[in-house]
Amino acid sequence: MKKILILIIVAVLSVSMIGCSDGKSVTDSQEYQNLKQEYDKLKNEIAKTGIDSDNIDKKLEDIDNALKEMEQATSENNGYMNIKKGQVIEFGSYDGDKDKFNRKEPIEWIVLDVDEDESAALLLSKYCLEKQEWNGGIWETCSLRKWLNDEFYDEAFSSSEKQRILLTTIENTDNQYDGTPIGNDTKDRVFLLSYNDVLNSEYGFSDNPDEKDVNRRSAFAEKRGVKEESKFVTADGEKACCWLLRTRCKNNKYNCIVKSDGKVDLGVISYTDYSDGNYDGVRPALYINLKS
Repeated sequence: MKKILILIIVAVLSVSMIGCSDGKSVTDSQEYQNLKQEYDKLKNEIAKTGIDSDNIDKKLEDIDNALKEMEQATSENNGYMNIKKGQVIEFGSYDGDKDKFNRKEPIEWIVLDVDEDESAALLLSKYCLEKQEWNGGIWETCSLRKWLNDEFYDEAFSSSEKQRILLTTIENTDNQYDGTPIGNDTKDRVFLLSYNDVLNSEYGFSDNPDEKDVNRRSAFAEKRGVKEESKFVTADGEKACCWLLRTRCKNNKYNCIVKSDGKVDLGVISYTDYSDGNYDGVRPALYINLKS
Protein backbone atom coordinates (compact mmCIF):
# COMPACT_ATOMS: atom_id res chain seq x y z
CA MET A 1 0.00 0.00 0.00
CA LYS A 2 2.72 2.50 0.93
CA LYS A 3 4.56 1.66 -2.29
CA ILE A 4 1.49 2.49 -4.39
CA LEU A 5 0.98 5.79 -2.57
CA ILE A 6 4.60 6.74 -3.19
CA LEU A 7 4.24 5.94 -6.89
CA ILE A 8 1.10 8.07 -7.18
CA ILE A 9 2.73 10.98 -5.36
CA VAL A 10 5.71 10.80 -7.73
CA ALA A 11 3.37 10.63 -10.75
CA VAL A 12 1.43 13.67 -9.55
CA LEU A 13 4.59 15.68 -8.97
CA SER A 14 6.14 14.69 -12.34
CA VAL A 15 2.98 15.48 -14.34
CA SER A 16 2.71 18.89 -12.66
CA MET A 17 6.07 19.83 -14.19
CA ILE A 18 5.04 19.07 -17.80
CA GLY A 19 3.58 21.83 -19.98
CA CYS A 20 0.30 21.51 -21.84
CA SER A 21 0.06 22.19 -25.56
CA ASP A 22 -1.46 25.63 -24.94
CA GLY A 23 1.41 26.68 -22.68
CA LYS A 24 -0.38 25.95 -19.40
CA SER A 25 0.63 23.39 -16.82
CA VAL A 26 -1.14 20.03 -16.86
CA THR A 27 -2.24 20.80 -13.31
CA ASP A 28 -4.36 23.64 -14.69
CA SER A 29 -6.55 21.23 -16.62
CA GLN A 30 -9.94 20.17 -15.27
CA GLU A 31 -9.10 16.50 -15.84
CA TYR A 32 -6.04 16.74 -13.64
CA GLN A 33 -7.92 18.59 -10.90
CA ASN A 34 -10.59 15.88 -10.87
CA LEU A 35 -7.95 13.20 -10.54
CA LYS A 36 -6.22 15.11 -7.76
CA GLN A 37 -9.49 15.38 -5.84
CA GLU A 38 -10.05 11.66 -6.22
CA TYR A 39 -6.53 10.99 -5.01
CA ASP A 40 -7.02 13.17 -1.90
CA LYS A 41 -10.30 11.43 -1.18
CA LEU A 42 -8.70 8.00 -1.38
CA LYS A 43 -5.83 9.13 0.78
CA ASN A 44 -8.27 10.14 3.50
CA GLU A 45 -10.11 6.84 3.21
CA ILE A 46 -6.90 4.92 3.69
CA ALA A 47 -6.44 6.61 7.04
CA LYS A 48 -9.75 5.19 8.22
CA THR A 49 -10.12 1.73 9.71
CA GLY A 50 -11.95 -1.09 7.99
CA ILE A 51 -11.24 0.09 4.42
CA ASP A 52 -11.19 -2.51 1.62
CA SER A 53 -7.48 -2.41 0.79
CA ASP A 54 -7.83 -4.23 -2.54
CA ASN A 55 -10.50 -1.78 -3.74
CA ILE A 56 -8.32 1.20 -2.85
CA ASP A 57 -5.34 -0.32 -4.64
CA LYS A 58 -7.42 -0.74 -7.80
CA LYS A 59 -8.64 2.86 -7.72
CA LEU A 60 -5.14 4.16 -7.18
CA GLU A 61 -3.90 2.08 -10.10
CA ASP A 62 -6.63 3.51 -12.35
CA ILE A 63 -5.66 7.04 -11.38
CA ASP A 64 -2.00 6.28 -11.98
CA ASN A 65 -2.81 4.99 -15.48
CA ALA A 66 -4.93 8.06 -16.27
CA LEU A 67 -2.13 10.39 -15.16
CA LYS A 68 0.32 8.51 -17.37
CA GLU A 69 -1.99 8.92 -20.39
CA MET A 70 -2.14 12.66 -19.73
CA GLU A 71 1.63 12.75 -19.47
CA GLN A 72 2.02 10.87 -22.77
CA ALA A 73 -0.41 13.18 -24.58
CA THR A 74 1.44 16.22 -23.29
CA SER A 75 4.74 14.71 -24.40
CA GLU A 76 3.37 14.21 -27.94
CA ASN A 77 2.19 17.82 -28.10
CA ASN A 78 5.56 19.02 -26.86
CA GLY A 79 7.15 16.92 -29.61
CA TYR A 80 5.24 18.84 -32.27
CA MET A 81 6.06 22.12 -30.54
CA ASN A 82 9.77 21.31 -30.85
CA ILE A 83 9.66 20.82 -34.63
CA LYS A 84 12.38 22.76 -36.46
CA LYS A 85 12.73 23.90 -40.07
CA GLY A 86 14.64 21.38 -42.18
CA GLN A 87 13.72 18.47 -39.93
CA VAL A 88 12.22 15.26 -41.35
CA ILE A 89 9.25 13.93 -39.38
CA GLU A 90 6.71 11.12 -39.71
CA PHE A 91 3.03 12.02 -39.93
CA GLY A 92 0.27 9.83 -41.34
CA SER A 93 0.75 6.63 -43.33
CA TYR A 94 0.09 5.53 -46.89
CA ASP A 95 0.22 2.40 -49.03
CA GLY A 96 1.64 3.68 -52.28
CA ASP A 97 1.62 0.41 -54.20
CA LYS A 98 -2.01 -0.49 -53.34
CA ASP A 99 -1.03 -4.04 -52.43
CA LYS A 100 -3.73 -5.26 -50.06
CA PHE A 101 -1.21 -7.59 -48.41
CA ASN A 102 1.14 -4.74 -47.54
CA ARG A 103 0.81 -2.51 -44.52
CA LYS A 104 0.75 1.26 -44.81
CA GLU A 105 4.12 2.91 -44.32
CA PRO A 106 4.68 6.10 -42.30
CA ILE A 107 4.85 9.21 -44.50
CA GLU A 108 8.05 11.21 -44.14
CA TRP A 109 7.74 14.99 -44.37
CA ILE A 110 10.31 17.76 -44.72
CA VAL A 111 9.55 20.77 -42.52
CA LEU A 112 9.85 23.65 -44.99
CA ASP A 113 8.87 26.40 -42.59
CA VAL A 114 7.67 27.11 -39.05
CA ASP A 115 5.60 30.20 -38.22
CA GLU A 116 7.26 32.91 -36.14
CA ASP A 117 4.98 32.14 -33.20
CA GLU A 118 5.69 28.42 -33.69
CA SER A 119 1.97 27.70 -34.02
CA ALA A 120 2.06 25.98 -37.43
CA ALA A 121 4.48 24.29 -39.80
CA LEU A 122 4.53 23.80 -43.57
CA LEU A 123 5.33 20.21 -44.56
CA LEU A 124 6.28 18.70 -47.93
CA SER A 125 6.37 14.94 -48.40
CA LYS A 126 9.95 13.77 -48.77
CA TYR A 127 8.94 11.37 -51.51
CA CYS A 128 6.54 11.39 -54.41
CA LEU A 129 3.71 9.28 -53.02
CA GLU A 130 1.53 8.73 -56.05
CA LYS A 131 1.08 9.03 -59.78
CA GLN A 132 -2.00 11.09 -60.56
CA GLU A 133 -3.31 12.92 -63.58
CA TRP A 134 -4.24 16.59 -63.40
CA ASN A 135 -7.44 16.83 -65.49
CA GLY A 136 -9.55 19.97 -65.33
CA GLY A 137 -7.59 23.09 -66.23
CA ILE A 138 -6.64 25.32 -63.28
CA TRP A 139 -5.79 24.13 -59.76
CA GLU A 140 -9.19 25.18 -58.41
CA THR A 141 -11.06 22.77 -60.69
CA CYS A 142 -8.57 19.97 -61.35
CA SER A 143 -9.20 16.37 -60.34
CA LEU A 144 -5.87 16.15 -58.53
CA ARG A 145 -6.92 18.79 -55.99
CA LYS A 146 -10.08 16.81 -55.26
CA TRP A 147 -8.11 13.57 -54.92
CA LEU A 148 -5.66 15.11 -52.46
CA ASN A 149 -8.35 16.61 -50.23
CA ASP A 150 -10.72 13.64 -50.37
CA GLU A 151 -9.26 10.21 -51.08
CA PHE A 152 -5.67 10.83 -50.02
CA TYR A 153 -6.67 12.86 -46.94
CA ASP A 154 -9.09 10.16 -45.75
CA GLU A 155 -6.71 7.27 -46.41
CA ALA A 156 -3.46 8.74 -45.10
CA PHE A 157 -4.47 10.30 -41.79
CA SER A 158 -6.14 9.16 -38.57
CA SER A 159 -8.90 11.16 -36.86
CA SER A 160 -6.45 12.78 -34.46
CA GLU A 161 -4.04 13.61 -37.30
CA LYS A 162 -6.85 15.19 -39.31
CA GLN A 163 -7.59 17.48 -36.38
CA ARG A 164 -4.02 18.74 -36.56
CA ILE A 165 -4.10 19.50 -40.32
CA LEU A 166 -5.07 23.11 -40.97
CA LEU A 167 -7.56 24.27 -43.58
CA THR A 168 -5.41 26.83 -45.35
CA THR A 169 -6.11 29.61 -47.83
CA ILE A 170 -3.86 28.87 -50.81
CA GLU A 171 -2.86 31.92 -52.84
CA ASN A 172 -3.01 31.11 -56.54
CA THR A 173 -1.22 34.03 -58.18
CA ASP A 174 -0.95 34.26 -61.95
CA ASN A 175 2.20 32.87 -63.54
CA GLN A 176 4.64 35.78 -63.36
CA TYR A 177 6.64 34.58 -66.37
CA ASP A 178 4.01 34.20 -69.07
CA GLY A 179 0.90 35.67 -67.43
CA THR A 180 -1.11 32.45 -67.39
CA PRO A 181 -4.03 32.95 -64.97
CA ILE A 182 -3.98 30.42 -62.15
CA GLY A 183 -7.49 31.05 -60.88
CA ASN A 184 -9.06 31.95 -57.56
CA ASP A 185 -7.51 31.37 -54.17
CA THR A 186 -8.62 28.07 -52.66
CA LYS A 187 -9.07 26.59 -49.19
CA ASP A 188 -7.25 23.27 -48.94
CA ARG A 189 -5.99 20.89 -46.32
CA VAL A 190 -3.63 19.21 -48.79
CA PHE A 191 -2.14 20.91 -51.83
CA LEU A 192 0.83 21.08 -54.22
CA LEU A 193 3.60 23.63 -54.04
CA SER A 194 3.65 26.46 -56.56
CA TYR A 195 6.39 27.61 -58.93
CA ASN A 196 7.24 30.41 -56.50
CA ASP A 197 7.42 27.99 -53.58
CA VAL A 198 10.17 25.88 -55.15
CA LEU A 199 12.22 29.05 -55.79
CA ASN A 200 11.92 30.16 -52.16
CA SER A 201 15.31 30.11 -50.44
CA GLU A 202 13.54 30.31 -47.07
CA TYR A 203 12.27 26.79 -47.78
CA GLY A 204 15.78 25.55 -48.54
CA PHE A 205 15.51 25.72 -52.34
CA SER A 206 17.65 27.56 -54.87
CA ASP A 207 16.07 30.77 -56.21
CA ASN A 208 17.40 29.91 -59.68
CA PRO A 209 14.99 27.72 -61.69
CA ASP A 210 17.82 26.57 -63.96
CA GLU A 211 19.99 25.27 -61.13
CA LYS A 212 20.19 21.50 -60.68
CA ASP A 213 19.12 21.83 -57.07
CA VAL A 214 19.49 18.57 -55.15
CA ASN A 215 17.11 19.92 -52.49
CA ARG A 216 14.33 19.98 -55.08
CA ARG A 217 14.89 16.39 -56.16
CA SER A 218 12.66 13.59 -54.98
CA ALA A 219 12.34 9.84 -55.40
CA PHE A 220 9.28 7.62 -55.37
CA ALA A 221 8.23 5.88 -52.16
CA GLU A 222 6.93 3.03 -54.28
CA LYS A 223 7.30 2.63 -58.03
CA ARG A 224 4.04 3.80 -59.58
CA GLY A 225 5.04 4.11 -63.25
CA VAL A 226 6.71 7.50 -62.98
CA LYS A 227 9.89 8.02 -64.94
CA GLU A 228 13.13 7.84 -62.95
CA GLU A 229 16.46 8.90 -64.39
CA SER A 230 19.41 7.01 -62.95
CA LYS A 231 21.93 9.75 -63.75
CA PHE A 232 20.19 12.08 -61.27
CA VAL A 233 19.91 11.12 -57.63
CA THR A 234 18.53 12.70 -54.48
CA ALA A 235 20.58 13.81 -51.48
CA ASP A 236 20.06 10.27 -50.15
CA GLY A 237 21.39 8.67 -53.34
CA GLU A 238 18.03 7.46 -54.66
CA LYS A 239 16.97 7.70 -58.30
CA ALA A 240 15.17 11.00 -58.86
CA CYS A 241 11.89 11.59 -60.66
CA CYS A 242 9.81 14.53 -61.87
CA TRP A 243 6.98 15.98 -59.77
CA LEU A 244 4.08 18.34 -60.33
CA LEU A 245 3.52 21.91 -59.21
CA ARG A 246 0.09 23.55 -59.04
CA THR A 247 1.22 26.45 -61.27
CA ARG A 248 0.02 26.34 -64.88
CA CYS A 249 1.58 27.99 -67.91
CA LYS A 250 1.18 28.64 -71.63
CA ASN A 251 -2.52 29.51 -71.43
CA ASN A 252 -3.28 26.58 -69.12
CA LYS A 253 -2.13 23.97 -71.61
CA TYR A 254 0.78 22.81 -69.46
CA ASN A 255 1.90 22.25 -65.88
CA CYS A 256 5.08 23.50 -64.29
CA ILE A 257 7.15 20.68 -62.85
CA VAL A 258 10.34 20.00 -60.94
CA LYS A 259 12.50 17.83 -63.18
CA SER A 260 14.54 14.87 -61.99
CA ASP A 261 17.71 16.98 -62.16
CA GLY A 262 16.25 19.57 -59.77
CA LYS A 263 15.56 22.24 -62.37
CA VAL A 264 12.14 23.90 -62.51
CA ASP A 265 10.43 23.58 -65.88
CA LEU A 266 7.87 26.16 -67.00
CA GLY A 267 5.82 23.50 -68.73
CA VAL A 268 5.70 20.00 -70.13
CA ILE A 269 3.53 18.34 -72.74
CA SER A 270 -0.08 18.32 -71.59
CA TYR A 271 -1.69 15.12 -70.41
CA THR A 272 -3.94 14.96 -73.42
CA ASP A 273 -0.84 14.81 -75.62
CA TYR A 274 1.52 12.81 -73.45
CA SER A 275 0.26 9.25 -73.32
CA ASP A 276 2.52 7.60 -70.75
CA GLY A 277 2.11 10.30 -68.10
CA ASN A 278 5.69 10.21 -66.85
CA TYR A 279 5.58 13.69 -65.37
CA ASP A 280 2.78 13.35 -62.84
CA GLY A 281 4.57 12.49 -59.59
CA VAL A 282 2.73 13.93 -56.56
CA ARG A 283 4.40 15.38 -53.47
CA PRO A 284 1.61 16.54 -51.13
CA ALA A 285 2.09 19.58 -48.92
CA LEU A 286 0.11 20.71 -45.88
CA TYR A 287 0.15 22.86 -42.77
CA ILE A 288 -0.14 21.32 -39.31
CA ASN A 289 -1.06 22.92 -36.01
CA LEU A 290 1.81 22.59 -33.54
CA LYS A 291 -0.03 23.64 -30.40
CA SER A 292 -3.18 21.57 -30.10
